Amino acid sequence: MIYYILGFFLTIIVLALGLPLVGYDLTNLKPNLAVFTIVMLLGFIWCTSLSIFTASLSLFSSEYGPLISEGMGGLLFLTGNVLFPAEKLPPWLHPISEMLPMKEWMDLARYSMNVDYAINTPALMASLVAKTIIYVVFSTLFFKMMDRLARKKGALEATTAH
Repeated sequence: MIYYILGFFLTIIVLALGLPLVGYDLTNLKPNLAVFTIVMLLGFIWCTSLSIFTASLSLFSSEYGPLISEGMGGLLFLTGNVLFPAEKLPPWLHPISEMLPMKEWMDLARYSMNVDYAINTPALMASLVAKTIIYVVFSTLFFKMMDRLARKKGALEATTAH
């Protein structure tokens, strides 16, 4: 739990220091603290669930765990409205962008910092909540399944030296 609290405060610090550093006029901000709090909590929950899913994939390979994690982070940056609008992606990446909750999360996070950001807040919030619930349930079931399979195959007792 301490890591979530620490992450929340680090987010606040990054916003407080980062916005002035990039030259953003803080008087333009019109934050909605209720939406900000809800969006951050949902973000922590779905990120944790995605991490559980990613950890499940690396149960069978200690070598490739870090690569899987980095690949997932890159996928989120690429498809989640972080670096550029997801609509500019090639058509074959659109289903991945729609499947991940990052796009809704980024739009709602932007809206929570400036309510003039024009989005359909109720629809995006409903989508984010639904995807978060799906990710929590799916990642928990997937981890249990992979853990059982790894124990059955003896993969958890194996030692590796690289």
